[in-house]
This record gives sequence, structure tokens and C-alpha cells, in this order.
Amino acid sequence: YSAVLPVLPFILQRSGLSQDAVTWHTGMLTGVYMLTVFLCAPLWGRYSDRVGRRPMLVLGLSGTTLALLAFAVFQSIALAYITRALTGVFVAAVIPVATAEVGDISRPESRAHRFALLTSASLVGFLAGPSLSGWLTNAAWLDHYLAAVGSSYVAVLAAAALSGLTAAAVMLWLPTCVRPWPVRG
Repeated sequence: YSAVLPVLPFILQRSGLSQDAVTWHTGMLTGVYMLTVFLCAPLWGRYSDRVGRRPMLVLGLSGTTLALLAFAVFQSIALAYITRALTGVFVAAVIPVATAEVGDISRPESRAHRFALLTSASLVGFLAGPSLSGWLTNAAWLDHYLAAVGSSYVAVLAAAALSGLTAAAVMLWLPTCVRPWPVRG
């Protein structure tokens, strides 16, 4: 979210929209993304209680990767809305499930501390996203590649790559069993 938002107006400008339309669609695309996160997070959280945390995290991160890649190549404003909505749908699978996983694997005496670390990591992402986006958009060493895809899209592609790498890391290193201690009824 925070890596794409700073470049969203520039991406929309490249699609030939007027400045007023760019402003309006930037706000609406951001709203659609957040609305889908809001609506879908409870559903994904409930589903993860049935199928497990790891599969849901992999699904959410992989879906986010694909939706971001689709957003990077959208050809119409309607497709931009569809891909941003899909990104929100899949991000909604990551947020509650990651939180639930931390709760599942944490001992009661360390749970609050681990939730605080998860919140801090999330906030670091919100802070680093725009910085990374700006840095990649203006990186001189990327000029050769930027000419091919456009500098604004590099941030979207980087966000997709990070999401894909995280999905791979979850598949490789997140244990499938949860609650390493007995659960009291």
C-alpha cells in the first residue's frame, strides 16, 4: 500500500487522464483498496481458522504478488480498479492471519511483546514503503531498466517482488504446526 500510493498519480498520468481525473481516481483507487481489505479481512481470518495459517499466508502473499503485477500492466482505468481491488482482497488475507499466527505461536507471557513487534514491523513497512518507492523511482542506476517499464512502475514491481519473496519464505520456513504448548480449555 505505502509503496504504491506515492507513485499512483504518476502511473495514472501515464494513462492519459486529465489532472482532475488523476486526483479523483487516485483517491478512489485508494478507497477501493482499503474497502476490500476492510470487507475481506474477517472472512480470510475465519477461513484460516479452518485451513491453517500457513496456506492462507501463502495464498494472500502470492495473490498480492499477481495482483500487483497485473496492476503494473493495466491498460484501462477499469482494469486498474479491478487489480487494486484484488490487491486489497489478497492483502486482507495477510493482515489478520499473520496476527493470528503470532498469537498461535507465542507463549502467553510473551504474546503482548510479539504483537508489539508485529505492529512495529508493520509501521516500519508504512515508513519504508514511500521511501523505497521514491528511491526506486529516481534511482539513476536503474535508468536503463526504467526506460523499458517507466520509473513509476518500478515501485509496483518491487512491491510485487517483495511479496513474492515473502510468500516463498513463508512456504520454506513457517512451520505447519501451531501452538507448541498445550492449549487450556
